[in-house]
Formats: sequence, structure tokens, C-alpha cells
Amino acid sequence: MLSLPSPRHMPCEHCGASVERGGEAGHQCEDERRLEYRVFALRDEIESFDENWTAWLQSPEGLFELFYAERTRRG
Repeated sequence: MLSLPSPRHMPCEHCGASVERGGEAGHQCEDERRLEYRVFALRDEIESFDENWTAWLQSPEGLFELFYAERTRRG
């Protein structure tokens, strides 16, 4: 069985930055990079938002919420 060597760098679980093994304690995530990494991780959910929202609006709960919002808006 062939054994592969351990990688020298691993991605930070919070921001995705490449961090040298053993240097995790000295790593500090940048806010912008952390945000970009989170958006990247949620890309499938973000892409399906419109479809899911439309389906929810057509559900009994969504239809009631639309009715109630319109009713309360009118006063």
C-alpha cells in the first residue's frame, strides 16, 4: 500500500487560508477573507434562494403570510 506524505499546509477551517502545519496558533483570519469563504461555502444555498422562496410563497404557510401581510398593510 502506497502512503502519501502529509501536506505541509492545510486550509484554515474558518477562512480557508493556507496555513503551515504547526503555525495554526499564529494565524489570524482576516474579516474579508472569512466572509468570502463563508459566502463560498453557502453558494449552493444562495443560488437556490429564489427557487426556494417562490416555492414557500406557494405553500399554505406562505399564502397565509402573503394574505396577512396585505391585510395588515391596509389597516
